[in-house]
Amino acid sequence: AREQLEQALHLAHSHRQPGEKSALGNIEAHSHRNLGIISALQSDHESSKQHFAQSLDLFREVNDRRGEGGALNNLGIIHKDLGDFAAAYTYYQASLQLCREIGDRWGESVALNNLGAFDMNQGQLATARVAYEQAVALCQQIGNSYGETLSLSCLGVLHHQMGDQARSEAYCRQSLLRALSSGARAESGFALTILGHALTGQQEWVEA
Repeated sequence: AREQLEQALHLAHSHRQPGEKSALGNIEAHSHRNLGIISALQSDHESSKQHFAQSLDLFREVNDRRGEGGALNNLGIIHKDLGDFAAAYTYYQASLQLCREIGDRWGESVALNNLGAFDMNQGQLATARVAYEQAVALCQQIGNSYGETLSLSCLGVLHHQMGDQARSEAYCRQSLLRALSSGARAESGFALTILGHALTGQQEWVEA
């Protein structure tokens, strides 16, 4: 897959004039994005960062604002993985602002989930809760069942960390029901795991 993407990138780049807003520019941008994803999966974070940065520049060059929002989000993820949390937060916020500006509600829900995860990892539990609650509401409105399931499970984790096991259980049960109804097996497993922790915290040994 990497070799094919690199070939497509080379062809698009060699035939496009700088600043040209054409399909070739979009091919370049998407190729860099996909190469960034492959590099991230291979734990080559520096290469991934470079590809995501190039995709951002190209999406801006061809005025693809939805692609720009996605690129900002990807840069937030890779900077988080690199330990540059200040940059990660800046990119997440920029992605959220842009998605709201252009009405990309799916992208907005993704950005909210990532901000929630970021804040929770930084110990900012109250801020994380607000982001996740907004993500749940938005995902329900737009039919993003994966995002809704993820946000509900993360709210379960968050309340478990806050020591509110009853609320953690409630969110995990909601997440599990949503995952089962949409056939999301991986998300079902995650929800069950967190539900087990919540039930254990309430000393409900048999069900846990």
